[in-house]
Amino acid sequence: MSRPNLDFDQFVDWIQKGWSEWLPLDKASVKTIPPLPGVYEIRVKNYSFPRLQGQTSTIYIGCAEKRELVKRLNGLTRNIPSKSGVRTRRTCIEKVKSGLRKELEFRYRCETEERAKEVEQELLTQYETQHLELPPCNHSI
Repeated sequence: MSRPNLDFDQFVDWIQKGWSEWLPLDKASVKTIPPLPGVYEIRVKNYSFPRLQGQTSTIYIGCAEKRELVKRLNGLTRNIPSKSGVRTRRTCIEKVKSGLRKELEFRYRCETEERAKEVEQELLTQYETQHLELPPCNHSI
């Protein structure tokens, strides 16, 4: 895996937080990520919307425990029938994308298989504390 092209400030932020840079939510970008478990966040590019408290661009926070990040994110970029949970997430994400007519992007953070679900719960708790509700596409699960 090659390190993403980042300026110095982005690189420092990436190292400190362990997050990748924001990438377009498409097959080409998903192919560049490592085949590891971890967490990911999907947002609307250059757009924020009101929540019960504050504003955000984040529409979904998820994890890939036993499945690789690549497989999980690739499943969100395809238009084929899938298992119930993935179809629900993908349907919600596609509705947001088409309704707003905006591009979506994602970032990821590799974790151990054991920590991925725990980190996802921490991120959802932080989001809920900040906005008093879950991300819109996490509601549909």
